[in-house]
Amino acid sequence: INATNCTFEYDGKAHNIAVETMVGDKVEYRVDGGDWSSSLNIVNAGEYPVYVRLTRKNYHTYETATPIMLTITKKVVSGTIVAKTISYGDSLPTSYKVNYSGFVGTDDASVFSGDIIFTASAKNSLTLGTYSVSGDTSGHVADNYTLALADGTLEITKRVLKVVADSKSINFGDPLPTLTISYEGFAPGEGVDDLDKAPVAVCGYTQGGTAGKYEITVSGGESEHYHFVYEKGTLTVAKDN
Repeated sequence: INATNCTFEYDGKAHNIAVETMVGDKVEYRVDGGDWSSSLNIVNAGEYPVYVRLTRKNYHTYETATPIMLTITKKVVSGTIVAKTISYGDSLPTSYKVNYSGFVGTDDASVFSGDIIFTASAKNSLTLGTYSVSGDTSGHVADNYTLALADGTLEITKRVLKVVADSKSINFGDPLPTLTISYEGFAPGEGVDDLDKAPVAVCGYTQGGTAGKYEITVSGGESEHYHFVYEKGTLTVAKDN
Protein backbone atom coordinates (compact mmCIF):
# COMPACT_ATOMS: atom_id res chain seq x y z
CA ILE A 1 0.00 0.00 0.00
CA ASN A 2 1.46 3.31 -1.09
CA ALA A 3 0.73 5.61 1.85
CA THR A 4 3.03 7.60 4.11
CA ASN A 5 2.87 9.51 7.35
CA CYS A 6 1.19 12.89 6.94
CA THR A 7 0.83 16.04 8.97
CA PHE A 8 -1.77 18.80 8.85
CA GLU A 9 -2.35 21.93 10.88
CA TYR A 10 -5.73 22.10 12.56
CA ASP A 11 -8.15 23.86 10.21
CA GLY A 12 -11.51 22.58 11.43
CA LYS A 13 -11.76 20.17 8.50
CA ALA A 14 -11.73 16.39 8.47
CA HIS A 15 -8.54 14.67 7.29
CA ASN A 16 -7.67 11.20 6.03
CA ILE A 17 -4.47 9.54 4.99
CA ALA A 18 -3.90 9.75 1.24
CA VAL A 19 -3.56 6.34 -0.40
CA GLU A 20 -2.56 5.67 -4.00
CA THR A 21 -5.35 3.65 -5.60
CA MET A 22 -6.49 2.13 -8.87
CA VAL A 23 -9.97 2.23 -10.37
CA GLY A 24 -12.23 -0.08 -8.41
CA ASP A 25 -10.10 -0.14 -5.26
CA LYS A 26 -11.80 0.01 -1.89
CA VAL A 27 -9.89 1.73 0.88
CA GLU A 28 -10.69 1.38 4.57
CA TYR A 29 -9.06 2.85 7.64
CA ARG A 30 -9.04 2.23 11.32
CA VAL A 31 -7.37 4.01 14.19
CA ASP A 32 -5.48 1.62 16.43
CA GLY A 33 -8.11 -0.23 18.45
CA GLY A 34 -11.06 0.96 16.36
CA ASP A 35 -13.24 -0.47 13.62
CA TRP A 36 -12.66 -0.32 9.89
CA SER A 37 -14.30 2.61 8.15
CA SER A 38 -14.34 4.10 4.65
CA SER A 39 -13.33 7.47 6.08
CA LEU A 40 -11.47 8.61 9.18
CA ASN A 41 -12.80 12.15 9.32
CA ILE A 42 -10.24 13.10 11.94
CA VAL A 43 -10.61 16.77 12.83
CA ASN A 44 -9.00 17.52 16.17
CA ALA A 45 -5.31 17.95 16.86
CA GLY A 46 -3.39 14.88 17.93
CA GLU A 47 -1.34 11.95 16.70
CA TYR A 48 -3.35 9.08 15.29
CA PRO A 49 -1.85 5.65 14.40
CA VAL A 50 -3.90 4.54 11.40
CA TYR A 51 -4.02 1.15 9.69
CA VAL A 52 -5.05 1.01 6.04
CA ARG A 53 -6.75 -1.86 4.24
CA LEU A 54 -7.02 -1.86 0.47
CA THR A 55 -9.26 -4.30 -1.42
CA ARG A 56 -8.75 -4.60 -5.15
CA LYS A 57 -11.60 -5.36 -7.52
CA ASN A 58 -10.18 -8.87 -7.83
CA TYR A 59 -10.84 -9.10 -4.08
CA HIS A 60 -7.17 -9.27 -3.14
CA THR A 61 -6.76 -7.48 0.17
CA TYR A 62 -3.70 -5.63 1.42
CA GLU A 63 -3.27 -4.27 4.91
CA THR A 64 -0.50 -2.21 6.49
CA ALA A 65 1.43 -4.20 9.07
CA THR A 66 2.37 -1.14 11.05
CA PRO A 67 0.34 2.03 11.53
CA ILE A 68 0.76 5.12 9.43
CA MET A 69 0.82 8.27 11.54
CA LEU A 70 -1.77 10.95 10.86
CA THR A 71 -0.75 14.05 12.79
CA ILE A 72 -2.83 17.19 13.20
CA THR A 73 -0.85 19.93 14.89
CA LYS A 74 -2.38 22.67 16.97
CA LYS A 75 -2.94 25.95 15.18
CA VAL A 76 -1.08 28.94 16.56
CA VAL A 77 -3.30 31.93 17.29
CA SER A 78 -1.89 35.35 18.05
CA GLY A 79 -2.66 37.30 21.17
CA THR A 80 -1.79 40.81 22.28
CA ILE A 81 -2.04 42.09 25.83
CA VAL A 82 -4.13 45.26 25.73
CA ALA A 83 -2.38 48.29 27.21
CA LYS A 84 -3.65 49.43 30.59
CA THR A 85 -3.28 52.70 32.49
CA ILE A 86 -3.39 53.13 36.25
CA SER A 87 -2.73 56.05 38.55
CA TYR A 88 0.07 56.64 41.01
CA GLY A 89 -0.63 54.70 44.20
CA ASP A 90 -3.08 52.21 42.65
CA SER A 91 -2.70 48.48 43.10
CA LEU A 92 -0.92 46.78 40.22
CA PRO A 93 -3.39 44.92 37.97
CA THR A 94 -3.46 41.14 38.12
CA SER A 95 -5.50 40.70 34.95
CA TYR A 96 -5.43 42.20 31.48
CA LYS A 97 -7.59 41.93 28.40
CA VAL A 98 -6.10 39.96 25.53
CA ASN A 99 -7.02 40.45 21.88
CA TYR A 100 -6.89 37.19 19.92
CA SER A 101 -6.69 36.58 16.17
CA GLY A 102 -6.32 33.57 13.91
CA PHE A 103 -9.13 31.25 15.03
CA VAL A 104 -10.79 28.83 12.65
CA GLY A 105 -14.45 29.33 11.80
CA THR A 106 -16.59 30.37 14.77
CA ASP A 107 -13.98 29.46 17.38
CA ASP A 108 -13.00 32.20 19.79
CA ALA A 109 -11.09 32.72 23.03
CA SER A 110 -13.61 30.58 24.91
CA VAL A 111 -11.89 27.45 23.57
CA PHE A 112 -9.05 28.13 26.01
CA SER A 113 -9.24 27.03 29.62
CA GLY A 114 -7.01 28.07 32.47
CA ASP A 115 -5.64 31.50 33.23
CA ILE A 116 -2.80 33.53 31.79
CA ILE A 117 -0.46 34.68 34.56
CA PHE A 118 0.48 38.30 33.92
CA THR A 119 3.64 39.97 35.18
CA ALA A 120 4.49 43.66 34.86
CA SER A 121 8.04 44.95 35.03
CA ALA A 122 6.78 47.56 37.52
CA LYS A 123 7.27 46.45 41.12
CA ASN A 124 4.73 48.97 42.42
CA SER A 125 2.89 52.06 41.21
CA LEU A 126 5.05 54.63 42.99
CA THR A 127 7.20 55.50 39.97
CA LEU A 128 5.52 57.03 36.95
CA GLY A 129 6.32 55.61 33.53
CA THR A 130 5.53 52.91 30.98
CA TYR A 131 6.31 49.29 31.84
CA SER A 132 6.19 46.03 29.91
CA VAL A 133 3.65 43.32 30.70
CA SER A 134 4.23 39.68 29.81
CA GLY A 135 2.01 36.64 30.17
CA ASP A 136 2.75 33.04 31.13
CA THR A 137 0.45 30.96 28.90
CA SER A 138 1.58 27.53 30.08
CA GLY A 139 -1.70 27.02 31.95
CA HIS A 140 -3.87 28.55 29.23
CA VAL A 141 -4.64 25.59 26.98
CA ALA A 142 -6.96 24.50 24.20
CA ASP A 143 -7.45 21.21 22.38
CA ASN A 144 -6.67 22.60 18.95
CA TYR A 145 -4.74 25.81 19.55
CA THR A 146 -1.64 27.26 21.12
CA LEU A 147 -1.30 30.94 21.93
CA ALA A 148 1.59 33.14 20.83
CA LEU A 149 1.22 36.08 23.18
CA ALA A 150 2.85 39.45 22.52
CA ASP A 151 3.76 41.69 25.45
CA GLY A 152 1.66 44.67 26.41
CA THR A 153 2.29 47.81 28.41
CA LEU A 154 1.24 49.25 31.74
CA GLU A 155 1.36 53.04 32.08
CA ILE A 156 1.47 54.64 35.52
CA THR A 157 0.30 58.24 35.36
CA LYS A 158 -0.21 61.08 37.79
CA ARG A 159 -3.08 60.63 40.19
CA VAL A 160 -5.96 63.09 39.95
CA LEU A 161 -6.28 65.10 43.16
CA LYS A 162 -9.45 67.14 43.63
CA VAL A 163 -8.70 70.30 45.59
CA VAL A 164 -11.75 72.15 46.90
CA ALA A 165 -11.83 75.61 48.49
CA ASP A 166 -14.20 75.20 51.42
CA SER A 167 -17.13 77.61 51.43
CA LYS A 168 -17.49 79.95 54.42
CA SER A 169 -20.15 82.21 55.91
CA ILE A 170 -19.60 85.34 58.03
CA ASN A 171 -21.53 88.40 59.14
CA PHE A 172 -21.07 91.88 57.73
CA GLY A 173 -18.05 93.53 59.33
CA ASP A 174 -16.38 90.27 60.33
CA PRO A 175 -12.76 89.72 59.31
CA LEU A 176 -11.85 87.29 56.56
CA PRO A 177 -12.04 83.81 58.12
CA THR A 178 -9.27 81.29 57.91
CA LEU A 179 -9.57 79.72 54.48
CA THR A 180 -9.42 75.94 54.40
CA ILE A 181 -9.05 73.36 51.68
CA SER A 182 -10.49 69.87 51.30
CA TYR A 183 -8.82 67.12 49.27
CA GLU A 184 -10.17 64.06 47.52
CA GLY A 185 -8.03 61.44 45.80
CA PHE A 186 -4.82 61.02 47.75
CA ALA A 187 -3.05 57.69 47.31
CA PRO A 188 -3.49 55.38 50.31
CA GLY A 189 -1.41 56.60 53.23
CA GLU A 190 -0.60 59.99 51.70
CA GLY A 191 -1.73 63.52 52.46
CA VAL A 192 -0.87 67.18 52.06
CA ASP A 193 2.62 66.69 53.46
CA ASP A 194 3.43 64.45 50.49
CA LEU A 195 2.92 67.26 47.98
CA ASP A 196 5.95 69.18 46.73
CA LYS A 197 4.00 72.40 47.32
CA ALA A 198 0.56 72.66 48.91
CA PRO A 199 -2.17 74.66 47.17
CA VAL A 200 -3.28 78.00 48.64
CA ALA A 201 -6.79 79.42 48.89
CA VAL A 202 -7.43 83.16 48.40
CA CYS A 203 -10.48 85.43 48.52
CA GLY A 204 -10.96 89.04 47.44
CA TYR A 205 -12.99 89.97 50.49
CA THR A 206 -11.54 92.42 53.02
CA GLN A 207 -13.02 93.28 56.36
CA GLY A 208 -15.74 95.89 56.01
CA GLY A 209 -16.52 94.88 52.45
CA THR A 210 -20.11 94.87 51.25
CA ALA A 211 -22.43 91.99 52.03
CA GLY A 212 -22.83 89.35 49.34
CA LYS A 213 -20.93 86.45 47.88
CA TYR A 214 -17.21 86.33 47.20
CA GLU A 215 -15.34 83.74 45.20
CA ILE A 216 -12.73 81.65 46.99
CA THR A 217 -10.15 80.26 44.60
CA VAL A 218 -7.44 77.71 45.16
CA SER A 219 -4.24 77.19 43.15
CA GLY A 220 -0.48 76.79 43.33
CA GLY A 221 -0.12 73.11 44.14
CA GLU A 222 2.91 71.27 42.82
CA SER A 223 3.61 67.54 42.79
CA GLU A 224 5.50 64.99 40.77
CA HIS A 225 2.73 62.46 41.39
CA TYR A 226 -0.54 64.38 41.35
CA HIS A 227 -2.57 66.26 38.75
CA PHE A 228 -4.53 69.00 40.50
CA VAL A 229 -8.18 69.70 39.72
CA TYR A 230 -9.28 72.85 41.49
CA GLU A 231 -12.80 73.70 42.61
CA LYS A 232 -13.85 77.13 43.81
CA GLY A 233 -15.69 77.90 47.02
CA THR A 234 -17.88 80.81 48.12
CA LEU A 235 -17.60 83.24 50.99
CA THR A 236 -21.05 84.47 51.97
CA VAL A 237 -21.14 87.77 53.87
CA ALA A 238 -24.52 88.19 55.53
CA LYS A 239 -26.15 91.62 55.76
CA ASP A 240 -26.03 93.40 59.12
CA ASN A 241 -29.37 93.06 60.80
